[in-house]
Amino acid sequence: MHVFRMAAVLGCLVLAGPVLAQGQSQGRSKAPPPKQQGQQAPQKNGQARKAGATTPAPELKQLAWYEGNWSCTGKNLAPVLGPVGDAKSNSKIQSMLGGHWIGVSYQGVGAKGQWSLAEESVMGWDADEKEYVWHGVDNTGAYSELTSKGWEGEKMVWTGDTDMADGTDMDARRTFTRSGQSQGQLVIELEQGGSLTRIAEYTCRKSK
Repeated sequence: MHVFRMAAVLGCLVLAGPVLAQGQSQGRSKAPPPKQQGQQAPQKNGQARKAGATTPAPELKQLAWYEGNWSCTGKNLAPVLGPVGDAKSNSKIQSMLGGHWIGVSYQGVGAKGQWSLAEESVMGWDADEKEYVWHGVDNTGAYSELTSKGWEGEKMVWTGDTDMADGTDMDARRTFTRSGQSQGQLVIELEQGGSLTRIAEYTCRKSK
């Protein structure tokens, strides 16, 4: 990018050379008239915007249900997130960066402590695509890019893909079903053998 910018600058100087020479042969140009008292200099494009944070998109209100401290119990149904068997997790979900994003800190462990998984994610709103976005990374080196159209009744479905640390790219789907303001269910599906397979399911409760 810097190379293109430098080339553009040099090109402008080369093209401007004859013009500058002509201007010098005709004498020095007059200085601009002094600015009168109280007169403001014209603002360049973009400078008129007021400093400060913008207002969060109103669509983000749909994500308010997620905010809080969650405790979940359930099962791993396939050995992807950890060994098959009982599992539990805790998540702290809160608004961040001026209310433009929802941060998710997830900690999952086997019921007997034989494995653990940590994930840090953000949820937000893409005003261009008119959809919700989820960006997540975990301590195995995997990352997830998911999108959602929002709540449909009591369900919110996030779809996209998860890239594993070894380069494997899998289709992914996470489905949240809310039961009131402080309880819900989570189903996690990943691509296995060419199709989405349920690999984990949890029942979650919010403490505050």
